[in-house]
Parts: sequence; structure tokens; C-alpha cells
Amino acid sequence: MYLDAVYKQDSISPYGGVDWHSVVSPTFFFNARFGTWGYNWSNFAYGSDLELNDNFSFRQTERVTAVETGSAYQDRNYRRRWQGDFAGTLFRDAWAGGDHTIKLGYTTEWEVQRNADDGYLDEVRLRFDSPAAAPFTVPWRVSIYNTPTLTNSNMWHHGAYANDQINVSKKVTVNAGLR
Repeated sequence: MYLDAVYKQDSISPYGGVDWHSVVSPTFFFNARFGTWGYNWSNFAYGSDLELNDNFSFRQTERVTAVETGSAYQDRNYRRRWQGDFAGTLFRDAWAGGDHTIKLGYTTEWEVQRNADDGYLDEVRLRFDSPAAAPFTVPWRVSIYNTPTLTNSNMWHHGAYANDQINVSKKVTVNAGLR
């Protein structure tokens, strides 16, 4: 492999979270959380003079020996996730036919991913099928790319529940819920 065939990776990964736990009264408490994480991941190509993002050369690969030379494929990946949830519990004694433990909860998550592909010099990758003694002399295949491209992906999902555990007597408990 030649020195210009590699790329420089540059990455940053932010993350964090906040939790709130509260006893509001002797019969009600809740937990709430928010968190986020993500990363920015970039791959920068070296030019033929080993300068970043400058003086690129064609990407060439030998099929038999797998030797590669020429500027690498440049791309950037941005990914983030935000998530939050709430869970609360309420206790009610001697209410509506029994002692109740009512639980409510909600969760949500949103994830974003963006990929930017800058491609090779002039969107071309050259492949060769040369003898080992004379690399890059017998052309085999030319791949033409359709870059730059930018793809965006968004996912958002939610969930909720409500549950009531009713102690009707010492021997009878009813669980009713919805998700």
C-alpha cells in the first residue's frame, strides 16, 4: 500500500444525560430522563504529495496483489440520538373498590444520520490485473461513481403505558393495563 492510499479519520463523539427523580407526595413519585449521544466521523483523503484535501491522484487497485495507490474515498458521517422518558407511580388506598398502584410511562427516541460521500478524484476508480513485477500496467476495470451524494435518515419512535394494580382483597389482585 502506498502512503497516499490511506485517509485521515477525524471523529468527535458528544454525549450526555440528565435524570430527575422526585417524590412529589407520600403517594406519588416520578422519574424523568433525557439523554443524547452521537458522533461526527470524517475520513479525509491525502493527495499525491501527502497533503490533506489537496493534489489528489486517481485511485488504483491491483486485483491480484491488492496493492492500492491514489487518494482514498472521502466521506463524512453525522449521527445523533435524543431520547427521553417519564415514569410515574401513584398509590391510592381504599379507592374505587380497592388499593391501587397506578403506573404511567412514556418514552420517545429520535435518531438522525447524515452521510456525505465525496468520492474519488473525478469519480473514477481504476483496477488493474497486472503481473506482480509490473504493477498498474494491465487495465482490467474502470468504476465510475456518482458522487458527491448526501443521504439523510430520520427515525422517531414512541411508547407509552398505563397500568393499574388493584388489591381487591388479601387474596385477589387485578392487573389492568394498556401499552
